[in-house]
Amino acid sequence: MKKILLLATFLLLAYANIVYAKAPTAPPAINSLSMKNTGKIKFGPHVGTSFLLGTIGAFVEYKLNEKLGVQVGILYCSNICLLRAVTLSRGRSALAEVSYIKLPILIRAYPGPNRQFCWFGGLQVGYLVGGRLVFMDEKYLHGVYGPLKPPLDQEVIKFKDVNEQGEVRKLQLGIVAGFDYEFIFGLIVGLTYTKDFVDVVKTGRSDGNWSLRPTLGYNFGRFLQN
Repeated sequence: MKKILLLATFLLLAYANIVYAKAPTAPPAINSLSMKNTGKIKFGPHVGTSFLLGTIGAFVEYKLNEKLGVQVGILYCSNICLLRAVTLSRGRSALAEVSYIKLPILIRAYPGPNRQFCWFGGLQVGYLVGGRLVFMDEKYLHGVYGPLKPPLDQEVIKFKDVNEQGEVRKLQLGIVAGFDYEFIFGLIVGLTYTKDFVDVVKTGRSDGNWSLRPTLGYNFGRFLQN
């Protein structure tokens, strides 16, 4: 009897071992949202500042592959530039204080093994949302670039009050280039160069329609990972 019980026990254990070995193992639980977006989507806030220009806004980026991505953003930009021989002022120079909504479209390349460093470049379009012209005397401008505090008696005209609207160009087009680095915890620091092709008003010459500014951002897309 004992032999029969031992034999039956042995056969049951052998059968259980065969069934267990053939049974498929259950895959670990995976967050489908994380799986879909890991390494693909980046988004977050963006700020930048320089001596004459400031920006604040947000960006979204889609990674085409490990080394290449496309990024779009929406930015509120304020800038100060010097316009010489402005048509509106019958040849006088003016300081233009302008505000734009800009939409940059960038190609981003990640050359490093960790994909944290990035070179980028592209175009941006803008729309003028506000600003004014502060007309300047040449004697005040002599030897001074981009004065930030013009004399109080200078003539000031807001763009919305200008009768000759044909002289004001509300649409803007420019280029963007630069680099940035994303730390492992999501902070992004970089340096961005921009150059506008269109002067806000018709002028013989403009100074200050370019900028080189440090930038800060944060990648909230990291919260979608894992």
